[in-house]
Amino acid sequence: MDVIRIKDLAIFAHHGVYERETLTGQNFLVSATLSGDFFKAAKSDNIEKAVDYGKICHFMHAYLTSRTYKLLETATDNLSRELLLNFQQLQKVELEIKKPEAPIGLPFNYVSVSTVKERHQVYVSIGSNIGDKNKNLENGIEAINKLEGCKVLEVSSVFKSKPYGNVDQEDFLNGAFLMETIYSPQELLKVFKELELNAGKGHLTHWGPRTLDLDILFFDDQVCDTKDLQVPHADMANRDFVLVPLAEIADFKRHPITKKTVREMLEELKASSPLYIIE
Repeated sequence: MDVIRIKDLAIFAHHGVYERETLTGQNFLVSATLSGDFFKAAKSDNIEKAVDYGKICHFMHAYLTSRTYKLLETATDNLSRELLLNFQQLQKVELEIKKPEAPIGLPFNYVSVSTVKERHQVYVSIGSNIGDKNKNLENGIEAINKLEGCKVLEVSSVFKSKPYGNVDQEDFLNGAFLMETIYSPQELLKVFKELELNAGKGHLTHWGPRTLDLDILFFDDQVCDTKDLQVPHADMANRDFVLVPLAEIADFKRHPITKKTVREMLEELKASSPLYIIE
């Protein structure tokens, strides 16, 4: 990725815990490293295709002077998120806000808070086996597209499959999609759980019936192993109803741990296990 750097943009604003900070105000210094694909602008020498760093500076100034935050952490986190939301050419934002007049009472240069926000590409499995299954899938994807900082980029065909695990339930409709998001894996998991609950009945039992089921399969090439979230999805290689639609849109996506492609995982599964896909 190409990089634009803005160093120590001076902004007088009213952030802080103490009343004298919020009323009187003080100086802040903002530095940003902005990454993205600036190839078209560089090759064409066309300003209309370039990232307007002057506009970004004015945006940061307007954002920080029109709000008051107690914590520098909150100001930094929110501003970095807003930069990604408002400047689509940016892929990654590294932001630092310095507070050279912080009320410490000892000699120092400055206190600062830094954060990094970026766009992520995420492959997701989607399924339903309650009610109007096709409509449930459509509604789920539509709901994700309406989320701030999320965009569905590509959607697979829909496949019917036999239930996995608890077989005393209706057949599923399954698919997969590629999305872009500025959320972290944990933030996206929380959003997905809320969408599943909002969809209605389901998720009462493990491997039970679902109105809407959303599973993170790949999150960039990150590896996450916590109590609540395993990425890449821990059981992906054993589920043809996941791999078949995923292979349609990500045939050569490579597992960051096993190094196998989605197609390789699917072919190995077909050769060794009974299939759940019906059509």
